[in-house]
Amino acid sequence: MSNYKILIVDDEELNIELMTDTLEDDDYQIETASNGVEAIEKFKACKPDMVLLDVMMPVMNGYDACAAIRELEGDTDEVPIIFISAKASLEDKISGYKVGGNEYITKPFDNSELLLKINLAFKQKEQIKTLKTSVNDANNLALNLMVTSSKVGLIGQFLRKTLTCNTFSDLLKDFFELTRENKLGCTIKAIMNGETLIQSDDGIERPIDFEIVQHYTSSERIFYFGKKRALFNWGNITMLVRNVGDEADNIALMLDGMIASMQFMEMQSLLLTAIHSFQEQNSQFKVKAATVLENMEEELRMTLCELGTSTNLTEEEEENLTTIVDQNRTMLNEVFLNSQQLEESLTQALSNYQSRY
Repeated sequence: MSNYKILIVDDEELNIELMTDTLEDDDYQIETASNGVEAIEKFKACKPDMVLLDVMMPVMNGYDACAAIRELEGDTDEVPIIFISAKASLEDKISGYKVGGNEYITKPFDNSELLLKINLAFKQKEQIKTLKTSVNDANNLALNLMVTSSKVGLIGQFLRKTLTCNTFSDLLKDFFELTRENKLGCTIKAIMNGETLIQSDDGIERPIDFEIVQHYTSSERIFYFGKKRALFNWGNITMLVRNVGDEADNIALMLDGMIASMQFMEMQSLLLTAIHSFQEQNSQFKVKAATVLENMEEELRMTLCELGTSTNLTEEEEENLTTIVDQNRTMLNEVFLNSQQLEESLTQALSNYQSRY
């Protein structure tokens, strides 16, 4: 028999029977309740590992019941609560998320979807447990350097790192080290060089978090979901934070550093591309110009040879023509020299820049 106990809350007896049959086949222990008030009492009495919660119920709806459960003493935040409801809009899902829901399934649902999301929620719960016990060991070297510093000092270290990051992956790695140290728990969507990336700081994929950062929009730079959670809209970055606390100003400062570093990287990429393009075009120009000059000189010599027997060009006239060609060659050589000096200056500047950063 499974060690997991699931509390099913629904005012429709048929729905309870269907879910109970499905879950008992997978050896889950089942407790039931028919409304929000009864759910709270059952939760306190049987201490379930998960709650499957309907929304529209008499006496107390699912949203209010979820909020009340999250306010109970103990580690109620660690118990996954999955809403199961016919209300299917994004606003309905957001309402569930605001009061502490972890996932949302719309009715009618397939049994395989229900089992998949339950298994995923328990897997995430175990991953979080494992992370809580191993994160200190995994990040021991980095965290030891930060432990003795204040939060302001940590943010200062991160902002200094943003000045030397060459890639967005390095920048994101440093940023996530800081969010984990402060136990913020965040999922971030970032747009860099036209590409979109969505990632959480603990590596766990939470479908509802990903959906919110991908699709939810707000005119506010910081939009709160209840007391702990907030969505930060920061230009090319949208970040959902699960444990904001009193860190909103610090998070804003960190995001300012992220945005500035991303803009610098994009500008740097454009600059390097422009320099390489100039070098390539300048090289092609020199080859083409030299070829044109050589062809012109050869054609002039052949023309003078042909005209020498059929015209009355004097020796002085022929010398004047040759002088004109030589003068143009000299001018072209000066252009080549100036171009070469400019290319060498750009190459040296590029080398100095790359060695610095």
